[in-house]
Amino acid sequence: MIDNRDGRFSFGRKQPHLAKQTNRWSRTVVLGVLFGILNAGCGGGTDTFATILVKGKVTYKSQPLTNGTVTFSPVDSQKCRPATGQIEFDGTFVMSTVKFGDGVMPGEYKVAIESLKAGSDEDEKRETGQDSGIPKKYTSFTTSELQETVSESEGNKTVEYNLEGDI
Repeated sequence: MIDNRDGRFSFGRKQPHLAKQTNRWSRTVVLGVLFGILNAGCGGGTDTFATILVKGKVTYKSQPLTNGTVTFSPVDSQKCRPATGQIEFDGTFVMSTVKFGDGVMPGEYKVAIESLKAGSDEDEKRETGQDSGIPKKYTSFTTSELQETVSESEGNKTVEYNLEGDI
């Protein structure tokens, strides 16, 4: 074997500079493999599951909600993931599972909607439990009675929630 530093043969002599290079290379390979394994397990997008674009509009007493969240909770959490949509100023929303606008996995869902009265503070709502801009029954999956079925055969889906009742 040739010692690269001084060009002499080395029979049985330790070569610390080669050991350091091998250790660095080994660490790089091991870290690269671990990073690849961990990254693959994180569900880095919709590549690992099919989603359907779901968008819609929420109104209360025929007026669009100007803020809030629509949440889909899967009936069978083993087959689907929850999804949410931020309600925009005109009452529209687009559902997201992992990243914005990626859609909803096919399946059956219970739906809950939250919205604050205009001018309400989110922190105030958390502290008092008040200032909902819609009837309380719509804010819980168990009482809202809203349900959606998302299927691949239907393709993209548009939904409308016309909320009624007193606050």
